[in-house]
Order: sequence, then structure tokens, then C-alpha cells
Amino acid sequence: MAPCPVCREKFSALSRKFKVDEQCEEKLCAFIVKSCPCKTSFKLSEHREHVAKCEAHKEFRDAAAKAVEEAKRREEERKKSAAVAAATSTQNSTNRGGSGTNVSYACPLCEDGFRHTFTSVEGFTRHVITEHGTSRSSAVCPICAAMPWGRPDYVCQNIVAHVSLRHRFAYEDFTANVEEEERDFQHALDMSAAIELGNESPIATSSDDDEEGEEEEEDSVTFYARVRSF
Repeated sequence: MAPCPVCREKFSALSRKFKVDEQCEEKLCAFIVKSCPCKTSFKLSEHREHVAKCEAHKEFRDAAAKAVEEAKRREEERKKSAAVAAATSTQNSTNRGGSGTNVSYACPLCEDGFRHTFTSVEGFTRHVITEHGTSRSSAVCPICAAMPWGRPDYVCQNIVAHVSLRHRFAYEDFTANVEEEERDFQHALDMSAAIELGNESPIATSSDDDEEGEEEEEDSVTFYARVRSF
């Protein structure tokens, strides 16, 4: 006889206190299920016996255990990568907003003790694609973490694909540093002050504007004359 689903004791031992629902028991014994990976149909009351000897269910359990171990391993790698990226970001924090010549990038995919460090985006990208091109590991991108808008705790699900797609070029080649911005800003202020003081002539005088207007009128008259001739 089936045990109690709560206390797991045999109903025969509790027959004095409880009355067995024979109709419900018959339904459970007659209920056919097909929930095993082997796609075999069996009675619900025979589920334990079937699972104990089913090879497909054993393979399914082993695969699930491997998936759990892989998830734990990736989480450990993510934590290590985040720690390395945070250390690199702290080291490079003084260089944020500058030219970036003193910024270093530590490879998050190299093993501890053999971790390569690069001072250029090109060198880091070349190393990741060449040495870790087949890797699908998740890690924190040290280039993004070193940016002023970067997040040292953001993990890329595929660091190799991220580096090959996003960092084929150096951001320093397309963004101005603080010194250049200050110099351009000061130059704009000097030009504005010079124009207000009258030290520089306007771009176009009123006579030049009149001549340009007359030329535009002549061009329009010539155009309409040509249209009428057709």
C-alpha cells in the first residue's frame, strides 16, 4: 500500500485513525504519465521504480549537475574578473579623461600569475583575439571599465566577441582629452572677445551681401529666360 504523502508512513499502520480513500488511490495508480526524458509512459505509482533504472533520467540528472557546476565556475570567474577590473579601474582612475597613455589593461582571461598587461588598446585586443579566440567566457572588459562612463562591475557574457566588435579602434583617436578641450574653449573665447572689440572684420560686409544678392537676381532672370525659350 502507498505511504502517506505527508508523514510517509504506511496507511496500514494508521488504519485505526484514518480511512484510506480507495477511489483516489485507484486513480493515482491508474494515472499514466510521460514526464521522463526517455518518453516512456508508465503509471504514476511506478514513477520511483522507473526513475531508479532509467538511463535517460540518469543522463538528465548528470547533465543538470554539470550545468550547476558550470554555473558555479562561471560565477567564480566573474568574481575574479570583476576584482581584476576593479583594481585596474582604481589604478587608471587618475588617467580618466586624459589622453590615456598611462592606462594599462590586464587580460581577464589569463590565469593568475600569468596575466598579461597591456598599455594600448591595440595590444590588448590583439592578445585576446589571438590567444583566447575560441573562449566563450564571461568577464569584465578592462577597456570599458577604464572609461569615464565605464562600470567596473559590468560583466560581458562573451568577452572575446565584445572586444573584437567594440575595441578594434582606440577611443583616444576619436575623443578629445581635457587639455585639448580647454585649449579649444579658450581659443573660442579669444575669438569671441576679438570680434566684440572690433579687432577682426566681420565675415561678410554689407556691400558683399548686396553684390551676392544682385548676382542671385541675375541668375534667376537668366534661368526663367531659358525656360521660356523652350
